Amino acid sequence: MMDSQKIIYAIQSMLPDSDALKEFQQDCLKNEEIIDSLLSLAKKNEIIKTKNLDALDEFIKTNRLDFIKDTETKQLPDSFADLIDQTEYFLGVKNASLLINEIDALVDQFNIQLKIIHRSKFSVIKKSPETTPGKRNTLRALAFWIGYNRSHLVEAYNYNKLLLLCQNQKESRKEIEVCRVLLSLFSRGDEPSVKMMDDLKSQVYSFINKKIDAQAMKVVKSDAVSSCNVHFYKLKASISPASYSQYINNAIQLAYQIAIQWFLSPHGSKQVFLSIGIAAGEEKYFNPHLKAIVEKKLPDDPVIRLTEYTRQCILMNEIRVITSDQPVTVEISNGEIINIWWISGLWNTIYWDFVPDLLDNSLLQSHKKLINLLWSPEIEETETETETESETESESESDKKEQNTIQLIFKHPHNTLLGLEIAKTLYYRQKFFEANEIIRIILSRDPKNLIARSLRMDIYCNQGIISNTYSKSYMYFRRAEEESSYIDEYCSIKDEDYYCECGLVKLAHALTIFRLLRHNNGVYENLDEKLSKINVFTLLKESEFYFEKGLTCSPSGTRSIYLLLCTRSFRRLISKNGIYFENPDVMLTDPYDIFKETGKELFHLAGWIRDDLSPDQKFSFFHQMADKAIQLHRHSNFLRSFIPNTLFCYAVFIWDFCPAITPEIAIKIIKWLYESRKASEELWAQDLSIFSITRFNGEIMKADIFTQHINKIINQIETMLDESEILKSKKNYQKWITNSQLFELKLCLVNI
Repeated sequence: MMDSQKIIYAIQSMLPDSDALKEFQQDCLKNEEIIDSLLSLAKKNEIIKTKNLDALDEFIKTNRLDFIKDTETKQLPDSFADLIDQTEYFLGVKNASLLINEIDALVDQFNIQLKIIHRSKFSVIKKSPETTPGKRNTLRALAFWIGYNRSHLVEAYNYNKLLLLCQNQKESRKEIEVCRVLLSLFSRGDEPSVKMMDDLKSQVYSFINKKIDAQAMKVVKSDAVSSCNVHFYKLKASISPASYSQYINNAIQLAYQIAIQWFLSPHGSKQVFLSIGIAAGEEKYFNPHLKAIVEKKLPDDPVIRLTEYTRQCILMNEIRVITSDQPVTVEISNGEIINIWWISGLWNTIYWDFVPDLLDNSLLQSHKKLINLLWSPEIEETETETETESETESESESDKKEQNTIQLIFKHPHNTLLGLEIAKTLYYRQKFFEANEIIRIILSRDPKNLIARSLRMDIYCNQGIISNTYSKSYMYFRRAEEESSYIDEYCSIKDEDYYCECGLVKLAHALTIFRLLRHNNGVYENLDEKLSKINVFTLLKESEFYFEKGLTCSPSGTRSIYLLLCTRSFRRLISKNGIYFENPDVMLTDPYDIFKETGKELFHLAGWIRDDLSPDQKFSFFHQMADKAIQLHRHSNFLRSFIPNTLFCYAVFIWDFCPAITPEIAIKIIKWLYESRKASEELWAQDLSIFSITRFNGEIMKADIFTQHINKIINQIETMLDESEILKSKKNYQKWITNSQLFELKLCLVNI
């Protein structure tokens, strides 16, 4: 961009309208040299023909240019203090001191008499929002710099917008900090450098820009050369651990992503250790507690550490991680004795999103190179050595970096977090054999790793589902069950998600046999045995057993109660009518109202249906509890390959099982289905598969197939609602619908 155009943007940012010009004139009555210097600059660059305020005013009125839009969607600051505290995030300058230096240099360059910026000026404005002529000139100097150096941000941060941020200052400062993440680098042979810390902070900023929920405000501050904090704020103080769900989920997601990115970076080595602490609760405890937990040397060097209260919040909010079974006690500098907990595992295959560097890694998408590196590394080395000399250096370096992704697992098998994330990425690309090989490497060092064993169980289960003969399917299902038996015998920590995964293996096996019977007139015989309904019912009962154990392990049982509802209702339905086993053309519906009755039983057990309430109050209370459970679950779900199915499950949960709905709720169900379809289409473009229960059993499914399933469901439910005409009268949108015939359609059975 030409300097003259940048100067135009700078002046327009500083004086966005005539009112701003008039105020500028009033503020500079005693400092007319400021106005004179700006007019001289405008005249010199042919922005105005005559050097006077009328000419400048005419220019402002008649030359409102379209500014370059910021192509990157970012959360805007709530106040001027937020803008200055996060200059790197919002303005791309590392800190406020460097920003002040750049502003002073720019106004000096153009001889504008606004060089009145001192380090204390920004602090004064932050503490005292009421503007004065001096403070307003400080804002004008900042706006001038933004227009000249960040023209794409003029629309967001011109002088008028900066004034609004100052006016918002008092209100925004009512927010309190509820959670903090401390990231620290420690020497294990090499001293952490400024470059390392700068790169780490860049990773943090990059992740915040793309991922974290904008409702939680972030501030990134450096405490020293080797550490930085990320702060999370909310508007009102809360004493209940349940209110911290969203913030702690975001904090863990941040910590997990940064930990993996650090392992993959050039700095990731045994010589410099990254320790991440998470604290929630009262701000006054954050500094001493976080300092103690990141500095403490713990068994196996866990990266992500937790305070006592943070762990309590994790348990109460069912945040999907596994914490250490026992804490380590330490005395901190003020004499207080605290417990240090740490994260020993995350259900990354279910809840935590992909790491971008691994998702975009071409090696993990390459069939031949991946096979060579995993099973024939000597062949890959030979092929690399004999590459043609025409290959550019940049290409060679890129290939080498991506090969190192796999080689890191061989060199550092203790790096379980990275290994599991690589395995997950392969798993959702349906590279089951390759994912299993990564799991083998992890288990060679840590055979009792619950997450790794569970993922291997899921891999075998999916291979059983897609096998072309039942003999192969049976073999894979048996291998999955053996993994479960090993966990039951040797792993001390088991939670709801583990038992749900076990139940899904049994359910997949049952549905595999059910489909064989359904397509073979109710009879199927292979070399070893003759399959019958009894096999299906036995496996379904065993599946229910695991889901009930999951319900026992969890404070709320959100996931297990859904799976138990589906499985028990399905078992009861197919036992009612034998034709479902014999004819694939017969659509599975529920004319017996089995699903609703099963729902009532389990909802009574959960305390969601109360007999002491009137019918209307009963239905309202139920939906209040259901909405609360769905909200809690949504806060925990970051994994993009799981989200489409989760939205589908919300629709199933309400439509198939709730005792009554309103037309308004029916519209919400359809909205979930449309959101599910949209999310699946995005994954289709990324060549990622989806965990799906659209065929009733859980499986990894291609995104285009999942989309077809959702389209079929949308067509059927919309047709049903159109025929019933219940959505036509807006007056009845709050009226409870209990029409059993309408609900014979069961969304979970449409694609079975």
